[in-house]
Amino acid sequence: MLVAALRGAQRRIATAAADDVARATCLAAVDVLAASGAIVHAPDGDDLVVRAVVGGHGATVGSRLPREGSLAGRVLATGRGETCRDALADDRTDAVRNARIGVRSSVLVPLRGATGEVVAVLAAVSASEAAFGDTDLDLLALVADLAGARLTHALAVAQGQRTLDRLAESEEDFRAAFDHAPTGMTMLGLTGASRGRLVRVNTAMCRLLGRSTEELVGTTLPDWTHTDDVAADEARLERLLAGHERVISYDKRYRHSSGRTVRCWVTSAVVSDDAGRPLHLVSHAIDVTARLEAEGELHRLAHSDVLTGLANRALLSERIAAGLQQRRGDADRLALLLLDLDRFKLVNDTLGHHVGDELLVEVAARLLSVARGGSTVARLGGDEFVLLVEQVTGADDALAVAARVAAALREPVVLGSGDTVTCTSSIGIALSEPGLSAEDLYRHADLALYRAKDAGRDRAALFDDELRARAVSRLDREGRLRRALTDGSLRVEHQPLVDVLTGLVVGHEALVRFPDPEGALTLPTDVIEVAEGTGLVTTLDAQLLERAVADLAGTSTGLLAVNVSGRSLADGGYAARVAEVTRRYGVDPARLLVEVTEHSLLEVRSAVTDSLAELAALGVRTGIDDFGTGYSALAYLRRFRLDFLKIDRSFVTRLGRSARDDAVVRAIVDLAHAHDLTVTAEGVETPLQLDRLRAMGCDRVQGYLMGRPSSLLGPVGPGSERGVAERVQPTG
Repeated sequence: MLVAALRGAQRRIATAAADDVARATCLAAVDVLAASGAIVHAPDGDDLVVRAVVGGHGATVGSRLPREGSLAGRVLATGRGETCRDALADDRTDAVRNARIGVRSSVLVPLRGATGEVVAVLAAVSASEAAFGDTDLDLLALVADLAGARLTHALAVAQGQRTLDRLAESEEDFRAAFDHAPTGMTMLGLTGASRGRLVRVNTAMCRLLGRSTEELVGTTLPDWTHTDDVAADEARLERLLAGHERVISYDKRYRHSSGRTVRCWVTSAVVSDDAGRPLHLVSHAIDVTARLEAEGELHRLAHSDVLTGLANRALLSERIAAGLQQRRGDADRLALLLLDLDRFKLVNDTLGHHVGDELLVEVAARLLSVARGGSTVARLGGDEFVLLVEQVTGADDALAVAARVAAALREPVVLGSGDTVTCTSSIGIALSEPGLSAEDLYRHADLALYRAKDAGRDRAALFDDELRARAVSRLDREGRLRRALTDGSLRVEHQPLVDVLTGLVVGHEALVRFPDPEGALTLPTDVIEVAEGTGLVTTLDAQLLERAVADLAGTSTGLLAVNVSGRSLADGGYAARVAEVTRRYGVDPARLLVEVTEHSLLEVRSAVTDSLAELAALGVRTGIDDFGTGYSALAYLRRFRLDFLKIDRSFVTRLGRSARDDAVVRAIVDLAHAHDLTVTAEGVETPLQLDRLRAMGCDRVQGYLMGRPSSLLGPVGPGSERGVAERVQPTG
């Protein structure tokens, strides 16, 4: 909420009109501090004048209070913020006045101009005692930083306008106001020989242009105006002389004596005699160079990646939106290339993050080198980059761009450490279509990227009708999963887990499913895929655990296996949830088998390791599900405290086809036993597969041969799952 309030304050102040900046600053202060009111005081002689107020409390625009004896005057003098906890007892304030206007506490900070001078005071007030503390002082200072330069500009405009207004009063007053104005003042003669020449200039203007009075008096306007702004100046003067406008304010560039450009906000007015003949053009100029440079730098920082200097997500979104609006037909399309670096995590883990950063910078440079003119190259974070290409003629054109990108990235990179890294990429491509939003285009590219990775990486894939249908199906399944998680229609079934030697059921695996529109049940693997892709997986894990333990309560069904995602383990609260649920249902945690996908363990994080250790301390046995589908190594089995592993069904279905397929499964069994792990094979559907697994020494099996999933938990031990023992006996 606080971050949103600060962002809102920044937008409010940045977009306010020049004559409304002070009020916008007050509104921002009220929003950020949840104050009942806010006031901007500006110095005027011995007094402070209210320039803007929000929330009342008796103050009105134009009202005055003396600098001396006021807390605002103290802030103006010292340049330091102040907090008043009790305005009725604080001797720095006027207790009588505060009681009358209903102010009980306040916090005040200085508002500084571009050169650091204090130009005003910003106060937030409350009718409650001790409403503000040190944090509020810091927050109000942030608001003041956002507003300072713009408010300086606004106050100077007001001051300049007052100076011009005093021309009508007396010559003496005018000269004093002109010469001592804090902003640059010039007077051009518009009659006789002096037409268009400078006849008077003040000290502030001399400093602004880096010239002396003698150097400036007698010169013409173009002599110190930027060449590109001379014509616009002449057009403005013509409008003033014609009487179309009385006062004009505009952005203008001056030429400093050093040759640099000075950006100013200028207000000009023509002074005429009693007969209406123009005598002088009086102008005041405020140097806004520093503010504009600061705004430019803020814009650059807000729209670029800090590490690589490429466009960031915010700028990319703007470019995509603009590009989609400008498309003129099928022969003029946008192509969005979304790419990830293959195995980038390995570089970070083995060579260090500083080397990884160096590689990212080099990748950025190579992408820029192959990008077409007018293309946008962006980094979205980590190793994710985007190339937005305009005026693409079709799929072949986009694929050709992707091929150039891939070729450029494959070239070896020699890093500062002396290491040489070869970097490949997976690229997803999406083309613009009528009615497509920026979010749609990015989502299409993301789906294509997953296709490229699934196909083996180091390649590009294009979003097409097949992926479109898959995306529609995925959205449908996501919606049904969300409903199932909220309306209780999630279904948990149990599949027998059988000991190979005895043929007896020793437990079950809990499988989660939900109904599809035709009433059939979605496969457990599809449920998990949707849950992991949508961020629903932690909710799914929690509900599955609750349902599984509830099913175990009061039964003698032995072990029950449940799946858990790496995300739930990384969150750090899963073991505590297991302890709470088993205690509530009176179930021994030792009856639980927690299966973790191999992919979850590949991203080694301390939180995952800690969660596994906490589960082991409860007596829960943990293991790897779908072993062999990731990129396992012996080192991964050593890193974790595990009890079992489950061979993925893709290996089991190939048993008996060739000696090589059998050798792979035998190696997994031997590897697991060497680490004292129990081995389970899933997806066993034929007696041949079972015989091969028994010969290899596999400990447990599950699959349709032993029994299909059921909503009811069956018994374990002798006589369990009638017919299972017979089916598990050797065929020979």
